[in-house]
Amino acid sequence: MPLKVLLIGASRGLGKGLWRAFSEDGAHVTAVGRSLPDAPSPVGNFIEADLTVDEGIKDICSLVKSESFNCVVYVAGIWEQEAFAKLGYSDMSRILATNLLTPMKVGQALVERNSTSRCNLVFIGSTCGLENEGSSSVAYVSSKFGLRGLTHSLREVCRGKPIYVTCLSPGSIEPGTTMHQSSDRIPHVDIYEIIRCLLRLSPMALVKEIIVPALSDIDV
Repeated sequence: MPLKVLLIGASRGLGKGLWRAFSEDGAHVTAVGRSLPDAPSPVGNFIEADLTVDEGIKDICSLVKSESFNCVVYVAGIWEQEAFAKLGYSDMSRILATNLLTPMKVGQALVERNSTSRCNLVFIGSTCGLENEGSSSVAYVSSKFGLRGLTHSLREVCRGKPIYVTCLSPGSIEPGTTMHQSSDRIPHVDIYEIIRCLLRLSPMALVKEIIVPALSDIDV
């Protein structure tokens, strides 16, 4: 039976790359994004949802509770476009909602699902969320630091349940949707292979956190 995968944040970049990789491997993918991805779109179902508003969050949480996904990958993430001193409250709220509060609600929905089938929940963090990393993107760093805390605490809530929670924090990722290496950044295929490894582990193994800087990331 093919894997049932939910990818949240699949419109572009790493999310779209993971969507393509999973679908090419025969998985049944449900992809969520703010807007339809540029053509060509990978095979699978696409759900349009804005994760910065309550309606979009509720739609995704309802989906999580109603479907038995083998894997849920939260890859959605946004960051500030200007200096911290000029960053407005609405921009801060939008970043925190997308990068931290919505993952929290997704985790809560999985717990409420009360299913006996195994599900791997993978939050895509960032090396910017590590101690002393050096980034000055205050809102983004705060959200990714918080995502690691969410992962560790949610894991304790899920003990005794078939929910395996992992925070995967990559460094510099290949831009666009190129699956394989074309620069000194991490290709999407590497992140996909790590997630596939998690899914192949026995039920006795729990991977808490994976940190994957690019070889050229000297600030980690």
